[in-house]
Amino acid sequence: MDFITNEKPSTGYKCGVALVAILAVILMLFLIWSGSVSIVGGAIYFWLLVSLVFYMAGPLLGRRKKYIGNEPTVQLMRLNMLPYVVFSFLCGCIALYGWLTGV
Repeated sequence: MDFITNEKPSTGYKCGVALVAILAVILMLFLIWSGSVSIVGGAIYFWLLVSLVFYMAGPLLGRRKKYIGNEPTVQLMRLNMLPYVVFSFLCGCIALYGWLTGV
């Protein structure tokens, strides 16, 4: 995945991503604790929340090229997608298990 950026993310952006991640975890813990969602719903909600956090954290996780002298105003960053793909596969398997068992 490539992100186009002309500068590193600010401290406020980093704090915002951390806040969204913490709130997503708190929301999922509350939904599980209250029993208001099934396994299928929980897996799908968790996948959507983590996808949002992963997308927002892209500029923080991406690797920029090192330039000597003035760097360009636009940089392409490489992002390792393997952890996200594995996570999506696990959420899909859990949702499939919940759907097949009717839980």
